[in-house]
Amino acid sequence: MLDLTFDPSFARTLANHDDFDVLALPPDLQFGDLARLNAVNSNFYQFKASQLGLGRQGNDSDAQSLQNVDQAAITQLKAAIQTNSALRLWWT
Repeated sequence: MLDLTFDPSFARTLANHDDFDVLALPPDLQFGDLARLNAVNSNFYQFKASQLGLGRQGNDSDAQSLQNVDQAAITQLKAAIQTNSALRLWWT
């Protein structure tokens, strides 16, 4: 079984108290049209970078780093799904 959550702190708590693997997904993945996450030079990530104070809006390297984090999480989730193991989603 794999526990999924969008809260890194809660994921650490689960990992400490549970025998199952835990995957903390970025909060960006819990709502909205996920197609926005695949767009090259996505305005979503440029805006997010500017709101997080990572740089001025339009800074492609910061936006790309944020997009890479989400894509890595999606890859981990897809790998877990391919194993056909049970998934338990925690919503906090």
